[in-house]
Amino acid sequence: MRMIRELDGSQRVIVQGVSRIRVKEYVQREPYFKARVEEFAEPYVQGVEIDALVMNLKNLFQRAVELAPYLTAELGRW
Repeated sequence: MRMIRELDGSQRVIVQGVSRIRVKEYVQREPYFKARVEEFAEPYVQGVEIDALVMNLKNLFQRAVELAPYLTAELGRW
């Protein structure tokens, strides 16, 4: 979804998954991970309590980004 260049020259990539998976076996570890996986469905839970928890989590993450000098402000926009 987004690539962020850090102050130290490294790069951070933000991705969004399209489904949940379970790693069955790692088949490669260098120079990056590759794995055999299986997809699994999670039950979708909805309600006022879940919405409130999600909002609280987003606010806490935003606060953590503000307090951590090594995290870019761009991360807090999610």
